[in-house]
Amino acid sequence: MSCTECQSSNLGEENLAGQCLQVCYNCGAVQESNDLVDDRREFVQSYDEKKIRNTERLRTKIFFEMLSIADTNSKHLRLDKITRETITNFVQKVYDENIHKKSKSKAALALACIYIVCRQNGINLTMKDITRTSGIDVGSIYKAVYVVKSQFDIVIKSSTIAEVTARYLESTTLEKEVCTSTVKLMKLCEKAWLVTGKSHIDVFVALTAYEAWRGHNKREVLKGSTSFESFIEQYSPNFSFYLSDITLNKYKSVIRFLLLKLLKKLKPNEKISEKHLFFHTLDVVKYQRTLLKELQDDKICFKTESNETPKLNNKDDRDSRNDKNDVEEVEEKEDDDDDDDDDDDDDDEIPFFNNLEELEEYLEKRKKKRLERRKETIKQKRKFKDENIGILPLCSFKKKRKRSNICEEIEIKEEISNEEIDSYVM
Repeated sequence: MSCTECQSSNLGEENLAGQCLQVCYNCGAVQESNDLVDDRREFVQSYDEKKIRNTERLRTKIFFEMLSIADTNSKHLRLDKITRETITNFVQKVYDENIHKKSKSKAALALACIYIVCRQNGINLTMKDITRTSGIDVGSIYKAVYVVKSQFDIVIKSSTIAEVTARYLESTTLEKEVCTSTVKLMKLCEKAWLVTGKSHIDVFVALTAYEAWRGHNKREVLKGSTSFESFIEQYSPNFSFYLSDITLNKYKSVIRFLLLKLLKKLKPNEKISEKHLFFHTLDVVKYQRTLLKELQDDKICFKTESNETPKLNNKDDRDSRNDKNDVEEVEEKEDDDDDDDDDDDDDDEIPFFNNLEELEEYLEKRKKKRLERRKETIKQKRKFKDENIGILPLCSFKKKRKRSNICEEIEIKEEISNEEIDSYVM
């Protein structure tokens, strides 16, 4: 083979964009062109295309799953169409930012979008409402909310108790007057630190609504036909409590104890019991600000009856309580005696020292004196206890009695002096 133009035999082949070209190296003329096919390259391209298609399908699948979860839960929560549209737009924004890769559960992320949008638009939605509709744990939803907030720098204000109560009372068939009084009672419970730190807020709302309803409907209460269970069935059937009767009675007693404590300030001369408390609940709601200020000035704690000290009916229980008090008094006296000994040592004048050796000798002597004094005090206390066995407990339990009665029960009048008896009685 020779070139057609220069007729040289210096020819070669080169590959350019999948074509094989026969070129003359002397003049650069192209002689022939043949198409080349690379099976290896086509195979790699097809594999990459399949991979891309699979990833795109997976991403679209995740996106549609999140949208479906957000749609179904928003319908169960009875949200408006405008809020639903904002939720779908926010879900798409979250999906575009690839936040779904950071969270483990995509369902919790979709529910977090619902919670954030509702809180931004002023809808009083709680985590319990979302968990009841979806069945997902509160912890996983809180984690997803934290991830979304950190990504978009969103600030969500915490809902007040008035907003939460209004949200729960929307599903009830109560009158407006009863609803307003329940909101005021919940505010009172918040100021008295009864609601803080407790997750069963819906139970408190139902109990306060029951107390407010009793205050407005006194005739039905006097008939005795309404109880808490019948009240829920009649006015708020959507409330579902998964609590025992013990916890419900506990919360009920806490609220009534607070009302009774406030009524004592409002009407100190009258004796009011729990049975006739519903006559005065509206008065407490009306004058709650002044009553709370008086209680704060007096430094009265809002305690439940369960937290108060129980009454001791048996003599053995009282004796055991007095034994503990006597032991504590003796220990305090011993500590005071030790402190007095140390003070006596400190009152001594410190001499002047020329060398370190003299100072060390002085300190060693001082330590020895302290030890000797403590040993002597301990020995004296032991001798006193051994000599007067049985005197201390009897006298401590009967401080209010006269001196003659104490001496008759101890049966050692001659051995004990009058000064010792006065010291035990005092």
